[in-house]
Amino acid sequence: MDRRAFNSLMGLGAMGLALPARAAGPYPDRPITLIVPYPAGGPSDTGARRLSVALGQKLGQPVVVDNVAGASGSIGAQKLLRSAPNGLTVFYGSPNETLLAPLANPAIQYKSNEFRMACLSTITPYVLVGRASLPANTIDELVKLGRSSDKPLSFGSVGLGSQQHLAGESIKARSGMNMLHVPYKGASPVMNDLLGGQIDLAVMTFSGGTLDLIKSGKLKSLGVLSSKRDALAPTLPTINEGEYLKDVSFFSWGGIFVVAKTPAPIIERLNTELNAVNALPEVRASAEAAGSRVPERMTLGECDQFYQGEIAKFQKIAKTVNLTT
Repeated sequence: MDRRAFNSLMGLGAMGLALPARAAGPYPDRPITLIVPYPAGGPSDTGARRLSVALGQKLGQPVVVDNVAGASGSIGAQKLLRSAPNGLTVFYGSPNETLLAPLANPAIQYKSNEFRMACLSTITPYVLVGRASLPANTIDELVKLGRSSDKPLSFGSVGLGSQQHLAGESIKARSGMNMLHVPYKGASPVMNDLLGGQIDLAVMTFSGGTLDLIKSGKLKSLGVLSSKRDALAPTLPTINEGEYLKDVSFFSWGGIFVVAKTPAPIIERLNTELNAVNALPEVRASAEAAGSRVPERMTLGECDQFYQGEIAKFQKIAKTVNLTT
């Protein structure tokens, strides 16, 4: 090549007009990492592992669960947001990490809109439970105990600023009980200390064996946090059936998230395959056996609408309670 031709080619490159780069391979071309922001064995971990094998089969690549616990799930969330927006790292998220952690902890710099929900995976009711030796068997007896005791009733949560923390603070504010928040790093250590009698109360999901522990008498149910009894546990009264508390409603959800800047075709592929996984009878049966339900098919647009609605709802609730202690 003579010098004139070489200089012409270099000029084209400088203007961004060089020959096109080799096209990237079809998504996914490598294994996918699924970040779970809590320790192994908790409800989030169970939900993620329920999906991982079937999702890997649909995508044609292994989906490897990576448990990254701490700081109300925000450490795992930050690991997702530091990853490349290519769909090869995804996140099993809930309101705790995506919505509430940034509201409760000023040190957390990320925003809820930095995540995008690829698909909603589970919806799980909450129940207020007490240690077996707690001298209260109904929500009204608990309120009377909490109002009269000089020593505060301790309530555990999966972390500072978590949805369980928010629910506990809301119950405290509405009932006038003397309560003290005890944050943990995930559901498993909360359950261990509750069973051991180190704490008095906790807001727990139906999953993780909670219902079986209630049935066996190892935990006390003080009320499901919903407006009506749940079909998964129709014999358990709601917290609203007592005299002192009304209009208390909290539920958990879990979904697969990606970095918001991930290309739309990749998120659409994830949405399609995750909906297919959600429709599998064995996945639905496994979720119900664990105390959750799988939602009906949701398009990516419907997932966006749901997530934006949750952002607005929790930002409003968080203004009414203390999420910093």
